Amino acid sequence: MQTTKTIVITGFMAAGKSTAAARLAVDSGWQLICLDQQIEERFGRSIAQIFAENGEAEFRKVESSLLKEAVTARVSPAIIDAGGGVVILEQNRKMLEQACVIFLDACFDEIIKRLDRAEVDRPLLHELDKEAIRQLWEARRELYKNCRFCGKRYSRIHCPFRQTFATRLKHHDKTQQSTDRRRISQTGRYHAALA
Repeated sequence: MQTTKTIVITGFMAAGKSTAAARLAVDSGWQLICLDQQIEERFGRSIAQIFAENGEAEFRKVESSLLKEAVTARVSPAIIDAGGGVVILEQNRKMLEQACVIFLDACFDEIIKRLDRAEVDRPLLHELDKEAIRQLWEARRELYKNCRFCGKRYSRIHCPFRQTFATRLKHHDKTQQSTDRRRISQTGRYHAALA
């Protein structure tokens, strides 16, 4: 049985990656690595400023470099809070094969609600209308699903605290039913990824 030393949390913007990663890190005692935070520290600027001044291509280049460091050069276990675009580059998708990747799948309508409420500046959305965001969501979603995220593939991966994570997510869903009933089906995806 293979024991994973790296768990990567990914999904579309506003899917809840940072929240899930932080909770899993607390439950597991593993180190939490936020790629976006590391990128900002590397550049000394915000994500929005990096996109505006350096462009997305440069951002993705640094993101890929930091992902490689986090996934392939690890000695101690870690939870990686990865950006939603981490799956765009094929080289990144290959690196993710070395980790247990959890895809947080939220429905499009809920994503839009969260984006409308959020105070975070998201450069990719500056000139996109709702339909364009939907197209981006659909395109990204196919990439998320095509990485090694499915339950059968994880049946041979041992995660010593997977039941704790599943229980935490189940409890979180129950507290959110009044505002987000669709997250109950989302919990099934978490369970599958950790089964």
